[in-house]
Amino acid sequence: MTNIDPRTGLESMDEHECWQRLGPQGVGRLAVDNAGQPDIFPVNYVVAGGEIFVRTGPGTKLAAAVITGLVAFEIDEFDSAQRSGWSVVVHGSAGEVSDLDKVLDAEDLGIEPYVEAGKTRYVRIIPADITGRRIPSQPIVD
Repeated sequence: MTNIDPRTGLESMDEHECWQRLGPQGVGRLAVDNAGQPDIFPVNYVVAGGEIFVRTGPGTKLAAAVITGLVAFEIDEFDSAQRSGWSVVVHGSAGEVSDLDKVLDAEDLGIEPYVEAGKTRYVRIIPADITGRRIPSQPIVD
C-alpha cells in the first residue's frame, strides 16, 4: 500500500525500506550543530548492528558531532532524466568510538574514505528515528 502525502505529493517509505536503502550506499551527509550554525558534511559510512559508523578525521565535523551529541544523517538518489528519486533521513545521537576494542571493530567494518587525509577516527550514530520519502512514479511529460 502506498502512502502519498497530499501536501507534498511524496510517498513515505517504511522503516524496513529505509534500512535497506541505507545499507549499500557508502556515502552520505552528516548534519551537525556547529557553534549554533547548521553544517553538513559528505562522509563515508557503513551500517552495522542497526547503527551508522562514519570514518572521519579530527576537525569541525568530529567536534560538532561529539560536543552536541545530536546529528542528522541523510542519503539520497535522484535521476533527473526520469524525474525520480528518494531520500532517507536518520536523526540520532552521535559519539566518537574511543574504546580500543571498539575502534578495532570499526576498522574491520571496511569504511573506505575517498581521500586518505588522516581519516583515522570513527563516529557512531545511534538512530532515534528514521524516515524516507520517494518521488512516486509519474509519466514524463514532454
